[in-house]
Amino acid sequence: MSALKRYNNATGQWEYVAIGKQGPTGDTGATGADSLVTGPTGAQGDLGPTGPTGADSLVTGPTGPTGADSLVTGPTGAQGDLGPTGPTGADSLITGPTGALGPTGPTGAQGDIGSITAASPITYVENEIGLDYDALVVDGGTSAVPKSSIELRRSTASQWSSDNPVLSAGEAGFESDSNKLKIGDGSTAWNLLSYASGGASVEVGDTPPPGAEPNTLWWDSDEGILYIYYDNFWVEAVSVMLGPTGPQGSFTTSDTVPSDPEAGDGWFNSTNARFFIYYDSYWVEAATNFKGAAGDQGLQGEDGPTGAAGPAVANIDGGTPSSVYTGITSIDAGGV
Repeated sequence: MSALKRYNNATGQWEYVAIGKQGPTGDTGATGADSLVTGPTGAQGDLGPTGPTGADSLVTGPTGPTGADSLVTGPTGAQGDLGPTGPTGADSLITGPTGALGPTGPTGAQGDIGSITAASPITYVENEIGLDYDALVVDGGTSAVPKSSIELRRSTASQWSSDNPVLSAGEAGFESDSNKLKIGDGSTAWNLLSYASGGASVEVGDTPPPGAEPNTLWWDSDEGILYIYYDNFWVEAVSVMLGPTGPQGSFTTSDTVPSDPEAGDGWFNSTNARFFIYYDSYWVEAATNFKGAAGDQGLQGEDGPTGAAGPAVANIDGGTPSSVYTGITSIDAGGV
């Protein structure tokens, strides 16, 4: 038998308690009243198997309260179907900005070339300024196409003086019988305008024009010389006449005569340093001023044969003749 101590509150002493063998279990007593104090929760037992899913409820439960706004933006949902187009709004009262210029489109194919048929020229009206035109028929229609010539407003000096018009600024008026020109300023009548270039004119003929004014120009058609009337005299203004340009020549440097030459070709003979021009089917020397250095002294030539003896000469005045040499007779003039 084992011993067990217990504390006795009445005596304040520890006492030994004798413990015997455990007897048989007695009958279960009546269930006591429910405890008014909840006992401590026992440890979590193992999770049992999941039961079968119950049938769907036939009643929708109440909607829970709306949660607080999320601080994180959720993912964007899929694009919904496009809704129908709304009615067109009223016209705007403000012009919107112009959009950027679009790219240039491709060049179209070349059209067919129309036919052009020349017709009779249009007659130009006297005393009018403008272009001279030709009428052309283009694909069945008539068009006026300008030519390269320009005709000025023109008339005789007496007609200009009689009409006395006011020329527009920059408009030219030409006197057809005096070859003089006036330029309008838009306000001055003809008779008060000065001739262009101070009234100078160009007369063409083989004799000096009569009654010339100062600074008048005259082209002598016979001599091809231009004169200007100055200080009551015709003074030659241009004294140089240029002829037509000649054909292109060639120049050859060689020690042999060039083949197939043409008139005017030049040849420099590199052997003797002479220059020639091909003229009238011959090579004519054109320059002889080429002088080289003096050559070495040549060898002494052999003596020639002795000539025949000349005739003897007698004394002329009785003097004594001097010696006579071969081929030469000496003459002594004698004493005085």
